[in-house]
Amino acid sequence: MHKKKATIIFLLVILAISVGFCFVILQPFLEPLAYAIVLAIACHPLLLWLQKHVKNPSRASLLATLLVFVLFVVPLMFLLLTASSQAISLAQSISHKSAEEGGVTAFLIKILDKPIGWIGRHVDLTKFDLRSQIKSHLNTAGKYLLGVAAQLLGNVAGFVVNAIITFLVLFFFFREGRSILQHAVSLLPLSENQSRRILHGISDAIVGNVYGIVAVGAAQGLLTGIATKIVGMNSSLLLGLAAGGCSVIPVVGASVVWFPVALYMLFTGQIWKGIFLIVWGTLVVGTVDNIIRPLVVGGKVALHPVLLLFALIGGVQAFGFLGLFLGPVILSITTAVFDILMEETRSEPLHPTEEARTG
Repeated sequence: MHKKKATIIFLLVILAISVGFCFVILQPFLEPLAYAIVLAIACHPLLLWLQKHVKNPSRASLLATLLVFVLFVVPLMFLLLTASSQAISLAQSISHKSAEEGGVTAFLIKILDKPIGWIGRHVDLTKFDLRSQIKSHLNTAGKYLLGVAAQLLGNVAGFVVNAIITFLVLFFFFREGRSILQHAVSLLPLSENQSRRILHGISDAIVGNVYGIVAVGAAQGLLTGIATKIVGMNSSLLLGLAAGGCSVIPVVGASVVWFPVALYMLFTGQIWKGIFLIVWGTLVVGTVDNIIRPLVVGGKVALHPVLLLFALIGGVQAFGFLGLFLGPVILSITTAVFDILMEETRSEPLHPTEEARTG
């Protein structure tokens, strides 16, 4: 008996050490692994549909992986190329206008002339050297943009490697996901119903958030693009794409895009266009998130909207973009486990003495 206990303790120590080393080895791949899990769960209906038409499991899994790649990566590349083209056109337009005004500094001074004049009626600005301040901030902004560009170029290789790993793992999840899931469930000291409840909570949280992100991003991007086109912005497509991408940012969302454009309109004397953008962005673009997300996510995730908001914000702060999925998943698991624990506690048999008293 003592020998068996010593053997178990020894094996547990070895297991703990091995798990620690496995974590160190696998840590660089945890993020693409997590994205592969998210895609596998979100795109599971696609796999089921393919399996009805393709009997070979490997072929069905390969086709599903290729379709997910086409659905996600190809549109993303198209949007990036389009955004790059629009950004170049915008930069050329600004450069042309600034050249007409005698340089970037003079161009910005002309833009800020009206609001500075209005502020000057109420505040003494004679000691404020506007030209030197603009030059200083332009130099700082230039250095910052160069640093960001260098960082983005440095991350391209890492992004490509992570994407390859993600889709490679996704293929194996599609092909062997059912057996992996059954094996994982068999290791849990829970009943089949309890395991199913926890797994459904995870699946619903991921599917709801993926669909919610796509729906809100498409709606806010489209509405922002329409509004900026109405006010005559040449880069409305770029602004719409940027708004759709920024919609994933909790709380502020697409306002990161449309609000600066509205300020630009106000500063350049286009008062009614600026007011229109602010009203449209606040009442239409900002409100559509509160309409679409609860309809899409709320139908899948049984969480209070305030708790869901906290899960999204806290998840992003803790895990970055991946936190948009991990935050609600962690909260859903916690809720499911708490409910199961309460049920197990209430179903405990009474103490013998209590049974005698009740009897």
